[in-house]
Amino acid sequence: DSAQPYKWRGKAHRLLGHWEDSAHDLAMACKLDYDEDASAMLKEVQPRANKIAEHRRKYERKREEREINERKERLKKAKEEYEKAQREEEARRQAGAQFGGFPGGFPGGMPGMGGMGGMPGMGGMGGMPGMGGMGGMPGMGGMGGMPGVSEILSDPEVLAAMQDPEVMAAFQDVAQNPANMSKYQNNPKVMNLITKLSSKFGGSA
Repeated sequence: DSAQPYKWRGKAHRLLGHWEDSAHDLAMACKLDYDEDASAMLKEVQPRANKIAEHRRKYERKREEREINERKERLKKAKEEYEKAQREEEARRQAGAQFGGFPGGFPGGMPGMGGMGGMPGMGGMGGMPGMGGMGGMPGMGGMGGMPGVSEILSDPEVLAAMQDPEVMAAFQDVAQNPANMSKYQNNPKVMNLITKLSSKFGGSA
């Protein structure tokens, strides 16, 4: 008699379309007391219950895969951010060492820009005279004891320039021999860095 409640509940679940619950109860009824009627109903509902269970397993697998991929993506981003912070810290440290060993300040004034040639005359009008050369930029005072190196290195343009091997090589060259400034007069990246640093240190002097 203990099988009967499972049989009737399994039959009710079958009528309601609760295939998994129906299959569970009918299987339990047959296990406790085999019944042809319960067995026939079980054979009817079991395939549907299996399909639902398989669909649920597929959904769970996809959900788990999505969670794993999201976790991997978070780890990847965290690693990239950490490596970026490490590179920036290393660049600041190296740049700070460069500033610390820079002798006596920046070299003397930047050479003046040559005058622009005269504009030829139009018709009978005489040519316009050439524009005079632009005076040299005055040299920056010594950096010894200047405050705010960390503040300067926090400038994104300065930090980006310090990470450029070409700019740093030129910076070291000029630091060792100020007369070499003329070699980089036509290099905007190098001159922009020197001009920016000159203005910062000139303003803090």
